[in-house]
Amino acid sequence: MDKEIWVWAEYEQGEIREASLEMLGEARKLAGRLKAKVCAILAGENISGLAGELVAYGADSVYLFDDRHLKDYSIDLYMHIFSMLKKEHFPILILISATPNGVGLAPRLAARFKSGFSADTITIAVLPDGSLRINRSTFLGKAHGVLTFAANCTVVVTMKPGSVGLDRAVRSRKGDIIAMDPGEIPVSRTEVKGVVKADPKVVALDEAERIVAAGCGFRKNSDLDLIRNLSEAVGAAVGGSKPMVDKGWLPRSRLVGQSSGRRLSPRMFVGIGISGSSHFVEGMKDS
Repeated sequence: MDKEIWVWAEYEQGEIREASLEMLGEARKLAGRLKAKVCAILAGENISGLAGELVAYGADSVYLFDDRHLKDYSIDLYMHIFSMLKKEHFPILILISATPNGVGLAPRLAARFKSGFSADTITIAVLPDGSLRINRSTFLGKAHGVLTFAANCTVVVTMKPGSVGLDRAVRSRKGDIIAMDPGEIPVSRTEVKGVVKADPKVVALDEAERIVAAGCGFRKNSDLDLIRNLSEAVGAAVGGSKPMVDKGWLPRSRLVGQSSGRRLSPRMFVGIGISGSSHFVEGMKDS
């Protein structure tokens, strides 16, 4: 059975999430060393038009489940889909972005498949014998741990959005889009009543669509009210450079830059009073 690297393709508002496209880029980098195909798993209702985007960002094949019963996200439904695929295919690696849905799905898949699991993964290396050496963040980012998984064993991995960056799409790439029959879909134990958009004031920076960031050009803490007012007007989250965090003017969760351990890629980024040091730019250059 051929080896495959699976990437869960999450989408919202009719577009593939950038976090999932990042996972495709990471899968593409590992595919040669693992001698594996990159396969995206896309499920939902009326989403066939999104499959080509996954090929452009690195998928060799897209397993497409387009069914009205898959309209809303449900762990039960996705567990059914992954389990059905696993009967006929061999995923050597399953990459899932650590979005709110992803962190709920990934450990359940690992338990169902009795496979290896690594959360908050930073880097993945393929050793000469085919085993995987994974560097992951622990203790809220204060330390790193190293995990080694034997060759030819399935491993489920989550990586934080923005941690590996977004590669460019190659529109000329060719891939297979495989329409799949979801079979007898189980009744979900949850029902989606509606979707409430997150408040930009409290949403994590790596989930924010817009960010307004402050730097040491602001001399007084009270001056940050200008940033807060602007962010509220445009529906953006507030971020800041390391000096703003070191002074205690902003919490560490609002830190932008290399020392935050993440690379942000919002649709809009506005920096005010920021010098633009390389450490800062490294954390937001994919915006």
